Amino acid sequence: MPSATWPCPRWRCKEAMPRASSDYPGTLAHRSKTLLAGLMIAMPWQLFANGFECRFGKEVVAGLGDGVTMRTCRWEKSPGIFIRTGPLQLVKNGILILQLQTDRTGRLQGQYTAWDDAGVMVEKGSYQDGLKEGEWQVTDDDGRRRTLHFRAGEPLDPFSAN
Repeated sequence: MPSATWPCPRWRCKEAMPRASSDYPGTLAHRSKTLLAGLMIAMPWQLFANGFECRFGKEVVAGLGDGVTMRTCRWEKSPGIFIRTGPLQLVKNGILILQLQTDRTGRLQGQYTAWDDAGVMVEKGSYQDGLKEGEWQVTDDDGRRRTLHFRAGEPLDPFSAN
């Protein structure tokens, strides 16, 4: 059983420093900590929601700063011309904050959902050919949820969109 102090040669330090059990190589706590750190570096896509599939192109995971990580697909339309296509997910500090879909031209197409930093849904609806379409659920700054209706990107009731 390892001692509760750092092994320290006499010439290097005068006192032994306390050590956490997860710092001892070979202990279960150390192996678990090392494995978890390796997974977070090697497989950051595991932080994201399931069901992510790139139908066209290759999956890309990128850190955007401020704790935000993006997972999306990148398709090479022609040599040197890349388009972000298919699903996109943004995760901030472990919380999914944006999920959307785009078509092969990069236009918004299909379901769109945005959440705040606490994981509360703030906007949900669908895009068709890059324009809002149909019923959209929107949460106001006061926390009230409203339903808006759009056709070809235009609100059906102009006063409800304000």
